[in-house]
Amino acid sequence: MWHLLSLDAPLVAVVWTCLLGWSVDATPTLTEVTALGLAVWMLYALDRLLDSLRGESPLEDRHRFHRLHWRRFVLVLGLTLPIESWIVLALPGNIRSAWMLLGIPLAAYLFLIHRTSLRLPKEFVVALFFAAACAMPAGIRVGATPLLAGGSLFALLCWTNCVAIARWEDDMQPHPMTAWAVRNLRVLCTVIVLGAGLLYFLIGPSSIACAAAASAIALWAADLSWGVKGPRLRMRVLADAVLLTPVALIATMPALRQQTFAHFLTFLPHLHAATLR
Repeated sequence: MWHLLSLDAPLVAVVWTCLLGWSVDATPTLTEVTALGLAVWMLYALDRLLDSLRGESPLEDRHRFHRLHWRRFVLVLGLTLPIESWIVLALPGNIRSAWMLLGIPLAAYLFLIHRTSLRLPKEFVVALFFAAACAMPAGIRVGATPLLAGGSLFALLCWTNCVAIARWEDDMQPHPMTAWAVRNLRVLCTVIVLGAGLLYFLIGPSSIACAAAASAIALWAADLSWGVKGPRLRMRVLADAVLLTPVALIATMPALRQQTFAHFLTFLPHLHAATLR
């Protein structure tokens, strides 16, 4: 259900935003993480709704689910929009402006995909936007240079994830760039592992390298074990689940005790006292 409800991509965005920030000592705030998670959910839900209402076949499970429950999705989207707007207004001005500027080409891309017959390498474009949005809070604080290597590795991982989905769902008319990547999915996974190893040995112990390598190995193993023969829904869920490797690393990072969730620590004693009463 987390996939059918479009909750997979927001969760991946949240954990990688935290990992990218903490890896360069640029802890994201809870407001930033919440704003990004809600924005990603809204975009993915809207995209799947538009795909489902176009009625093009074949429709995947996520599209059929959105078409079946389109009224509920529209209602929740309508309720989420003012909440997201209020949270965005509470963000620092530089981060708010950066995300809004990123939203302009994203809106143009959605228009071209859904309102024209122009064919774009959607997997590559989505991966770039996704990685850029996740790296934005840390990039604003420390600049692009410290994040260049890790952010590029994450963008490559995002593209490989999208390529795996296209491969496992047997996209009949992929963009030539995607078609090449589909044929070389395991090569891309190998490149990510090698890139992670290079990052680890050149820069030092890197949580980004470890998480990216673990995700790439999991994608490679999933394709080797099931690939196009596996049930589509299971493979689609698995494609995003393997990107949650930062969860294991985040649990061990000292930054978890810093400002992202720090105010929860002061709230817990009051909550415990209220529960006892």
